[in-house]
Amino acid sequence: MLVNLKIKNVALIDSLDITFDDKLNVISGETGSGKSIMLNAMGFVFGDRLDKTLLREGTDNMRVDAFFVDIDLGVKSFINELTGIKIDDELVITREYYENGKTVCKLNNESVNTSILKKVSSKLIDIHGQHEHQALMDNEYQLDILDLFSKGEIEPYLDNLNMLINQLQQINEELNGLGGNLEQKQNLIDLYTYQIKEIEDADIKDGEYEEVVNQIKEMKSYEKIAEHLQQSYNALAENQYITPANDLVAEADRQISYLQEYGEKYINLASRLDSVAVELDDITKTINDYLSNCNFDADKLQQLDERADYIKDLFRKYGGDYTKLEEYYRNIKIKLNNLINSESLHKQLIQKQEELLENIYQEQNKITNIRKKNAVDFASKIQNEIAILGMPNASVEIKITKRQEQYTKKGQDFVEFMFSANIGFECKPLAKVASGGELSRFMLAYKIVVADLDEISTLIFDEIDTGLSGKMASVVAECLARLSRYKQVITISHLPQLVSMADVNFKVEKYSDSSTHTKLTPIKDRELYFEIARLMGIGENSQALQLAQEYKFKCNQFKNEIKN
Repeated sequence: MLVNLKIKNVALIDSLDITFDDKLNVISGETGSGKSIMLNAMGFVFGDRLDKTLLREGTDNMRVDAFFVDIDLGVKSFINELTGIKIDDELVITREYYENGKTVCKLNNESVNTSILKKVSSKLIDIHGQHEHQALMDNEYQLDILDLFSKGEIEPYLDNLNMLINQLQQINEELNGLGGNLEQKQNLIDLYTYQIKEIEDADIKDGEYEEVVNQIKEMKSYEKIAEHLQQSYNALAENQYITPANDLVAEADRQISYLQEYGEKYINLASRLDSVAVELDDITKTINDYLSNCNFDADKLQQLDERADYIKDLFRKYGGDYTKLEEYYRNIKIKLNNLINSESLHKQLIQKQEELLENIYQEQNKITNIRKKNAVDFASKIQNEIAILGMPNASVEIKITKRQEQYTKKGQDFVEFMFSANIGFECKPLAKVASGGELSRFMLAYKIVVADLDEISTLIFDEIDTGLSGKMASVVAECLARLSRYKQVITISHLPQLVSMADVNFKVEKYSDSSTHTKLTPIKDRELYFEIARLMGIGENSQALQLAQEYKFKCNQFKNEIKN
């Protein structure tokens, strides 16, 4: 459950530290005092799309920390598998946004991305804004709701179905690798044979492309190369204008040879000069050879260009470079061999494919039967809860038909919630006939029915009581009180019935000094009675306080009854 929420620099909130109860928490306050900011802050820390306008004016960063305890074992395992982070008994979710655009998300001080944050949060908390009940109109969501109700019974079959489909996908991949049917198989044999011949005929050597490119570059710059080679040769070889480098080294060697009688170091120096003379002579001859071969051959350049283009095209076609080309060549030789010798394996895979399909159909039928059986009970319980919520004449049915797809990991069923609000009217698809208020009550009804079935420990509602008053407001308050015996419930409300039913109350207030601020404070006893009286619209005199106190007493009696 969510124990604590710390908010910093979000909209009108500069700093806030809220501790929640494990049952029914109700936030109330004047219109415009900033109640919705609480929900915005929660949405921010739990991974909603960033709204930069929430950053408090005059600050450079906002931050929200959510502190959870008593985390479900399945949720702990999910977080560990998803992130590698081990959760013991506590989890702190942190999200920060900086004015420069930087966003930081952390789980127990370990950095994660927003996508991971949202997935983890979805296992811990369920936020229902004023329009979230629209999700009920989606048939996939309706299927998930029915499966949640059938969870203990249906899960093993869905797991087995997923395993069978994964195996079938693997078999299909292997069959595709063997060419699929006979026509596809022959097409692949022809293709691989052609590609192997094309690569072998090209006879490309490792490093050849780079060598050809260098030769092209050198040939296109032959004039510049020849000029510098000639200058270098002139500096080394005998000519009429300057003393050659070879002669200068020979003269240095001759002079040092006179000093050999004076020690080993002069002998070594003379030996080194001998080596230099030999090396210079070899370099001179090499440069002369390069000069002799430095010429422009248009035919050869064209051949080199064509070879470079050919190699480049093959690289592009088969991977991008020589290593990838060789790897592709080896792989298709193996595949071609498998194809040519695959008749026996092909038959085995086809037989396995047929067996898996039959098992998938059987498993899907079992899942369908479970859903149909539970759909009757689930619809009946939803209908009972909706009757309590002020629609005693409503009817609920769950229609299950076959999907168009041959099979899916959710089975073969298309689920549609059917609804009628009045006696004598046929049930029709919920998405087509239910009003916004009816959808809202339907959503609350199913939340009550499945309250003890999912892993989510905290439910947050934003003014679920909008548009209600009188008896219906009391009914919704009682429903949320019952729901809070299974889940932690946090709701924003403007109704005295729900405020009176709370286990813990908070009041939102806006005040100004040199700036505008929103604060949230726990209220109880006399402050709470004043708030209930304000919401009742009966003033703040002693008689009003007495009425508010009596109303709160009745709500406490109701909670004691459902507790027992």
